[in-house]
Amino acid sequence: MEHLYDEEKEVKFYKSLFWIFQISTLLIVGGFLYSGFVAISSLIAKRGLSIMAYTPEVVLSALYLWGAYRGVLRFESGRRLSSVGLVLGVASLVIVLLWVHLSKMV
Repeated sequence: MEHLYDEEKEVKFYKSLFWIFQISTLLIVGGFLYSGFVAISSLIAKRGLSIMAYTPEVVLSALYLWGAYRGVLRFESGRRLSSVGLVLGVASLVIVLLWVHLSKMV
């Protein structure tokens, strides 16, 4: 009789699901960061700001990439739910901090 449960298939399924989650989160946060870069570039053109106005966007981009990398490391070590929480937490933090920065600039 064939076994109904296969651990390798389950792990492959969870890895596929996690990568779909990672890519969709990257697209969402990337869209927010891209719109932030566009907004800052228009503010630089309008108000004559220096190139240092891009600094928060660059720092937030690096913060998100760090969070995504740490999420992958956690997932690979077996802490699946913790890795999803970390990625979601860092993504929401980046979006909120970007919003705060842009609201202060305008």
